Amino acid sequence: MIQMEEINAEKKEENVKKDLSYILRILKDKGIKLTSQRKIILDTFLRLGGHVSVEEIFQEIRKKKKNVGLATVYRTFSLLKKVGLVSQREFGDGFSRFEIVSSHHDHLICQRCGKVIEFKDKRIEDIQEEIAEKFGFVLISHRHELIGICSDCRETL
Repeated sequence: MIQMEEINAEKKEENVKKDLSYILRILKDKGIKLTSQRKIILDTFLRLGGHVSVEEIFQEIRKKKKNVGLATVYRTFSLLKKVGLVSQREFGDGFSRFEIVSSHHDHLICQRCGKVIEFKDKRIEDIQEEIAEKFGFVLISHRHELIGICSDCRETL
């Protein structure tokens, strides 16, 4: 059974606050300075949700007329990646995208519009383990991305 979850606005706000608190606590515990700019960047990143590029985060911050430079956003994500709080992904659109490091999941990616859907399926995980075992591998990690055309884009074909 594929596990998917819709998150309503109230639940999303709750998740943003929880994730922001967690990230800020980790950074503080690691002795990393918590500047107002970093807090704005993190809050914007979490509110946008999903898989976002540094450029998208920067554009959203600029809409709010906040004084945060693009280089600061890049440096912040470099730091977050270094301490293991975000992972960087490439989905074939020319942009690096970031997501919070969380439980393992796979991706469906629309080749036309770039939409990314996260999903989990135990059957896929089991098959990957079987294949690795068959060839004498011990899996450390993997990336599973299914590329196609989403239902919205198919309607416009």
